[in-house]
Parts: sequence; structure tokens; C-alpha cells
Amino acid sequence: MLLVPVIGCSCTMGPDRAGTSEQGNARVVATIYTSAGKPAGGATVRLRRADYVKKVPLSKRTARGSVDTTTDAEGLFGIDSIETGSYAIEVTDNTGEAVLLRCDIDTTRTFNLPPDTLRPFATIKGRIDHGAASSRRFVQVEGLERLVEAYDDGSYSLSDLPADTLTIRTVGIDSSIDPVVVPDIVTRPAQTTLVPFDGWLFSRPVYLNTTAAGADIAEDLYGFPVLVRLNAANFAFDETRSDGSDLRFIKPDADSTTLPFEIERWDMNARLAEIWVSVDTVRGTNDDQSFIMLWGNPETAPAVPSRPVFDAADGFGGVWHLSGTGEAQARDATPNGFHGIPANVASDEGIIGEAGIFTGDEKSYIAVPNTASGALNYPENGRYTVSVWVNSDSVAYNRVIIGKGDVQYYLRIHNDNWHFAEYHDLPSTAWDFTAFPYSFGEWVHLCGVRNDTSHYLYVDGVCVDSVKKRMGGDEPRNESFDVEIGRRLLPDRSDGLYFSGSIDEVRISGVARSGDWIKLCYMNQRKDDNLVRFER
Repeated sequence: MLLVPVIGCSCTMGPDRAGTSEQGNARVVATIYTSAGKPAGGATVRLRRADYVKKVPLSKRTARGSVDTTTDAEGLFGIDSIETGSYAIEVTDNTGEAVLLRCDIDTTRTFNLPPDTLRPFATIKGRIDHGAASSRRFVQVEGLERLVEAYDDGSYSLSDLPADTLTIRTVGIDSSIDPVVVPDIVTRPAQTTLVPFDGWLFSRPVYLNTTAAGADIAEDLYGFPVLVRLNAANFAFDETRSDGSDLRFIKPDADSTTLPFEIERWDMNARLAEIWVSVDTVRGTNDDQSFIMLWGNPETAPAVPSRPVFDAADGFGGVWHLSGTGEAQARDATPNGFHGIPANVASDEGIIGEAGIFTGDEKSYIAVPNTASGALNYPENGRYTVSVWVNSDSVAYNRVIIGKGDVQYYLRIHNDNWHFAEYHDLPSTAWDFTAFPYSFGEWVHLCGVRNDTSHYLYVDGVCVDSVKKRMGGDEPRNESFDVEIGRRLLPDRSDGLYFSGSIDEVRISGVARSGDWIKLCYMNQRKDDNLVRFER
């Protein structure tokens, strides 16, 4: 429910094209066209006062200011003897199209409305507080001949609506129940507008586009964390709490199912926010999927998600956003709680919110204790994925980005290449690796995937090397090291290969992510997000 001003269609006085009005009353005429540009002949025209609502069954309310007519073969209609007041004129045809005209009558002259065009029907769905179990509740639309009864669970659906800015009222047969008025509901052609739960003043759909014009993926993905970026251009921060704690995300289904979400950054002063929303299914090659963002509820308590966005059930082993300072900078977003300990790591603007700044020559790194065994310890020829956004400021020969010691697995810069490696004991001690030419001074999304004996490296969402190569080593494989970000420990526990530059959004997953999953991460997380849309 995006709140915007109602912009009425102002009537203009002009020549009387369809006859003269009666003495003391006004006349309105207009020509209507179909979406194909042809005259909308035989369309139904309903004039109602702007505050009109269809009467509730069993009530004795009498309608006034109501006129029904049709357009002629040229799409023209004329309505006589209209009293002073504000009116809504709904025009519909039998092909599923409608348009709503608005007019303020304050003289006895004839008013020629500008020609207008029919558009596909819109729909409103929502849920109301049913109150007492025995009370029947109804939903009306002001200015339109619309009335529906809510279902037992309080849900309702209003279809065959014109695209406009509408006001609905929820009422009961019991006259002691005060009506609830919800203004400024924006409906759009061939779309469903969801009216939020009681208490939330604002909502808007968040669309996902995976067609070639958007993120360009074909596979359906499940349990995917979608990044939603908010800024002053797409969100009114003054309509919500200063910390965003009244924000919610729900599915546009009959149950308005809530979606887990995590706020990585909420900067009220800068009007910037990054939020992760767990979407159960992102459909491939589709631009007709969405979820709903709600905000503007001064009474609600902060959200307690039903489960983490980065849940172990979806394969996430460890996720470090690297936002904030101190201990907060290296917190793990998964329920595994592998919280890191930063040492001499600064913070600055990253690719998503803030990023960690590693100095390279001042023993700057993040240690992640208690990870030597358990969820982040994968065997030879296992199945796992390591990904990171990185912006190196060095042309150095050898720098480690993230790894679990030197002789298990890592992502690093090696021999002027991005390098993803796994260490093996058999048939001889050696690293399996894939590589791609290294670049510095720009943000790059790196992802290494081990899937049994297959070994892949992705750069910016594209698989750049799947030909496994071997590099001999002298030490046995050693799985006793913890995960570290920005350096690696050698088998003798000496450290080195410190990274210089920025690191952001580090993830380790205990599954071999697909190419479409990796591509969607890149397309969604890059600054010019190609997945999320706020308008269709």
C-alpha cells in the first residue's frame, strides 16, 4: 500500500458534444477507448459520488447520486442532471478492462472530460481483524459499486477494479463496530495490490526479474537470500522507525506468510539500508514474482524471525557480512555462531553496506575460532562452496583472501591469478586448483566450488575455469586449522600472506552451489542490482 496523493481527473468546461444539461444541474461527457486504441462502444458507465459505498446486506442505507449508462458506438457517454459534488465515474467493458474518471461538479455547465483509455483489471487482496467470531465483516470501495464479504480468517479479495488510487472501508453488520478506513491504495493494471495487516500504514511490492532483461537465470532456486537495497530514491525513511524495526516482508499469498529477513545496515541519516530477505523459491526466467515490504507501524515489537535468513538447512555454514566495527564486524549470520575475532581490521563502505579493510603489512586479519572441526571442515573430494567480494589494492604476488590453513582449502591471489585450491594426500601430496587472471583496484565476486572430484572457479558470476590442475606440495593434508579471513597459517603455525585491500560478504556453504545460484548472487549483490525491482 504505497501512499501517494490522489490526483483526480479535473473536469474542464467546453462545448456540449452530447446535448444540453437540464436547468440547475450539470452534464458530463467523455470519450473512452480500448487499450487497442479503438472506441469502447457498449461499455458500462457508473457514476457514483466519491464517498459512495455499496450498502451492506441487511442494512437500510439508501444510495444517492448514482447513475448507470453505456457508451455509444464511438465510445462516447453523456450523463445529465448531476448535482454539485465530487464524483467517481467507472467505465468497464466485457473484455476485462476498466478506467476510473474523477470529477468535481461546482457549476451547472457541461463538462468535457479528456478522452481516456481502458486498462486491464486490477485486484486488491488483504486481511482484516475479524473481531468477534460471530460478526460478519465486509469490505467496500469508496466511489465504486464494490462489496465483498471477508472469509472466516479475515482475508478478502476485490477483483475487476480500475487502476487508480482507491480507498476501502471494512464494516460489519453489527453497527456498533466502527468502520476501518484504509486510504490511498494504489492499484495497477493486471496486478494485485496487497493491503497490509492492521497497524502497518505502508506497503509496496518488491519484484524479482530473472529473465534476460534482469538477472538472466533459468534455474529455480530455493532458500535464496535476496538483497534489498533501500535509498532516498526508492524508500521514504521518515515513514518508519529510526532503526527500521517495524519493517516486515510477507509473501503475496492467501496467508500473507512472513519471510525471514536480516537488516545488515540501517543508516537513517544517510538514507541507506541493506536487508537480506529469505525467499523460498526464486523462479528462473520469470518477471512475475514478488514479495511485499511493510513498514510504518509504531506499535509493533521488533521482528523475531521464525528462522535465520542464512540457515544451515539451506546449506550455509558460515556467513560474515563484515559490517560494523569491533566484534560486530566479524559476526557469523548463520545459527552456527562462528563469530570471528578481527585484528587491525578497519571498516569502510563496501559492495554491500560496510566492508573490512585489511592493511596487508600490519598483521591485519580475522580469525574464526572453533572451526577446525565441524560444519566448515570438509573432506577431500567433498562438496562445498567458498565465495567472497574482494577489492585488492595490491599487485602482490601472493595474498590469501580466505582459507582453512595452507593445506586444506582456500581462495587467494597466486602467480597473478585468482586461485581456488583444495589440498590432497592421495595419489600424492598436492593442491587441486583452478585459476583466472587477477585484477586489482575494483570489486570482484569470487566463488570456488568443490563437487566431489570436480573443481570450479567463478569470477563475477561466470565459470572461468573448470579444468582441474595439480600443484605439488611437501606437507600432508592438515585439517586442524581454523578458518581465517585475510591470511593463512602454514603447517608449522607460522603466519603470512596477509591480504591488502577490502573484503566483503564472505560465505562458506556445505553444498556445491549451482552456476545459476552463483550468478544470481553476483547479479543481485552488485551495485547496479539486476534482480530486484520496485516497479514492473
